[in-house]
Amino acid sequence: MILAAAIDTNPLTHRFSMPDMVYVSSMSFAAYELYDLASDPTQEIDLIDTHPKASYYKNAIIQQLQDIQKEGYKWEDLPESNGKMKLKKDWVRY
Repeated sequence: MILAAAIDTNPLTHRFSMPDMVYVSSMSFAAYELYDLASDPTQEIDLIDTHPKASYYKNAIIQQLQDIQKEGYKWEDLPESNGKMKLKKDWVRY
């Protein structure tokens, strides 16, 4: 599994809102993580600096984001953000 993180300056809501679309259309990645979920299901060993195909995976996720930004569905009339953030601990129970 490869993960890419952006520096998110927009507050996140529990629903998809117009500020989210504006953010997605102009975002870029700031950091990457790579995990072997078969041998490391708890994602404790980040392989991004040691895996031989790390650059391939980085390029693939960058290309996917660029495709979404270029050709992705342009949702219109989404609600504005309500300014309230729903914290992950409020909705995820383990």
